[in-house]
Amino acid sequence: MRQRKKCRADIPPHYPEPLLFTTKMIKVAIVGYGNIGKYAVDALRAAPDMELAGIVRRPGSEAVHGIKTVNDVEELGHVDAALHPHPQRGRNGPASARPRRQHSRQF
Repeated sequence: MRQRKKCRADIPPHYPEPLLFTTKMIKVAIVGYGNIGKYAVDALRAAPDMELAGIVRRPGSEAVHGIKTVNDVEELGHVDAALHPHPQRGRNGPASARPRRQHSRQF
């Protein structure tokens, strides 16, 4: 019989706080602020354990209102992760435009 995972309700109140329930915020930088980058900002703001460190954009790009905007990720100081939101496409254009791979065996 499979055991269910322990959840916060299973831990008695007198036990010390386990490492699983840490309060440390994960600082995340977003590299690029296009269509997908806007959704990434919304997702990071909704995540309770993540903090948006800032957005990295090309020099000359306009600043994003209310968010620290820099030209180099090093200007943000220490970040735990960098998110690079971009569409999934190959060197030759979108995946839908490339020919499909032919399988050698029949399914």
